[in-house]
Amino acid sequence: MAQSPWQHLPLGLFPEPGGLLPFGHRDDKYFTWKTDGDPDRWRVVVIWRYDEEGYQEFNMGFLEFLVGFLTLEIHLPGFQLSWDPSTDLSFEPVIYGI
Repeated sequence: MAQSPWQHLPLGLFPEPGGLLPFGHRDDKYFTWKTDGDPDRWRVVVIWRYDEEGYQEFNMGFLEFLVGFLTLEIHLPGFQLSWDPSTDLSFEPVIYGI
Protein backbone atom coordinates (compact mmCIF):
# COMPACT_ATOMS: atom_id res chain seq x y z
CA MET A 1 0.00 0.00 0.00
CA ALA A 2 1.40 3.41 -0.99
CA GLN A 3 1.90 5.99 1.75
CA SER A 4 0.20 9.36 1.50
CA PRO A 5 2.68 12.18 0.77
CA TRP A 6 1.03 14.14 3.60
CA GLN A 7 1.21 11.37 6.20
CA HIS A 8 4.05 13.09 8.07
CA LEU A 9 2.17 16.41 8.46
CA PRO A 10 0.72 16.97 11.96
CA LEU A 11 -2.49 18.45 10.56
CA GLY A 12 -5.39 16.16 11.33
CA LEU A 13 -8.91 17.50 11.78
CA PHE A 14 -10.95 17.81 14.95
CA PRO A 15 -12.29 15.64 16.69
CA GLU A 16 -9.10 13.65 16.02
CA PRO A 17 -6.72 14.13 19.02
CA GLY A 18 -4.64 17.24 18.30
CA GLY A 19 -6.68 17.89 15.15
CA LEU A 20 -7.29 21.36 13.72
CA LEU A 21 -10.55 23.12 14.59
CA PRO A 22 -11.28 26.03 12.20
CA PHE A 23 -12.48 29.34 13.64
CA GLY A 24 -12.23 31.56 10.57
CA HIS A 25 -10.92 32.07 7.07
CA ARG A 26 -10.14 34.72 4.53
CA ASP A 27 -9.56 33.86 0.90
CA ASP A 28 -7.30 30.78 0.97
CA LYS A 29 -6.12 31.21 4.58
CA TYR A 30 -7.76 29.10 7.29
CA PHE A 31 -7.39 30.08 10.94
CA THR A 32 -7.57 27.09 13.28
CA TRP A 33 -6.86 25.90 16.79
CA LYS A 34 -4.61 22.88 17.29
CA THR A 35 -6.69 20.93 19.81
CA ASP A 36 -3.84 19.52 21.93
CA GLY A 37 -4.62 19.17 25.65
CA ASP A 38 -6.44 21.81 27.68
CA PRO A 39 -8.53 24.18 25.47
CA ASP A 40 -7.08 27.18 27.36
CA ARG A 41 -3.68 26.21 25.92
CA TRP A 42 -4.66 25.47 22.30
CA ARG A 43 -2.29 27.09 19.80
CA VAL A 44 -3.27 28.91 16.62
CA VAL A 45 -2.37 27.35 13.26
CA VAL A 46 -2.88 29.20 9.98
CA ILE A 47 -2.96 26.96 6.92
CA TRP A 48 -2.98 27.98 3.26
CA ARG A 49 -1.66 24.78 1.61
CA TYR A 50 -1.52 21.20 2.81
CA ASP A 51 2.23 20.65 2.64
CA GLU A 52 5.33 21.26 4.77
CA GLU A 53 5.57 24.94 3.85
CA GLY A 54 1.85 25.66 3.67
CA TYR A 55 1.07 26.40 7.28
CA GLN A 56 2.38 28.28 10.28
CA GLU A 57 1.88 27.35 13.92
CA PHE A 58 1.95 30.08 16.57
CA ASN A 59 2.86 29.25 20.14
CA MET A 60 0.04 31.40 21.51
CA GLY A 61 -3.69 31.37 22.07
CA PHE A 62 -6.38 33.16 20.11
CA LEU A 63 -6.36 36.51 21.92
CA GLU A 64 -2.60 36.97 21.76
CA PHE A 65 -2.66 35.97 18.08
CA LEU A 66 -5.52 38.38 17.31
CA VAL A 67 -3.79 41.33 18.99
CA GLY A 68 -0.51 40.55 17.20
CA PHE A 69 -2.28 40.17 13.87
CA LEU A 70 -4.28 43.40 14.17
CA THR A 71 -1.26 45.42 15.29
CA LEU A 72 0.79 43.97 12.39
CA GLU A 73 3.28 42.30 14.75
CA ILE A 74 2.38 38.93 13.20
CA HIS A 75 2.92 38.52 9.47
CA LEU A 76 1.53 35.75 7.28
CA PRO A 77 3.03 34.89 3.89
CA GLY A 78 0.97 36.41 1.09
CA PHE A 79 -1.54 38.06 3.43
CA GLN A 80 -1.88 41.80 2.82
CA LEU A 81 -3.46 44.04 5.43
CA SER A 82 -4.73 47.44 4.45
CA TRP A 83 -4.91 49.37 7.71
CA ASP A 84 -2.67 51.42 9.91
CA PRO A 85 -2.99 50.09 13.47
CA SER A 86 -2.01 53.47 14.92
CA THR A 87 -5.04 55.19 13.35
CA ASP A 88 -7.53 52.58 12.12
CA LEU A 89 -7.99 50.47 15.25
CA SER A 90 -9.63 51.81 18.36
CA PHE A 91 -11.51 50.56 21.39
CA GLU A 92 -13.95 52.50 23.52
CA PRO A 93 -15.58 50.59 26.37
CA VAL A 94 -19.33 51.07 26.76
CA ILE A 95 -21.19 50.41 29.98
CA TYR A 96 -24.85 49.53 29.47
CA GLY A 97 -27.64 49.80 32.03
CA ILE A 98 -26.29 52.66 34.13
